[in-house]
Amino acid sequence: MSATDSVKELVEAHPRLLGFLFAGALLLSQVGSVAATASEVGVGP
Repeated sequence: MSATDSVKELVEAHPRLLGFLFAGALLLSQVGSVAATASEVGVGP
């Protein structure tokens, strides 16, 4: 059994988990953008 088969079986057994994983991926992508914006440094007078 490969890893993709076990993930597929897990998602089929727990369909709400797919929504949770999708929401988590969206949240992490937004956090990365915010962190990159917050780390800008203004150098100058």
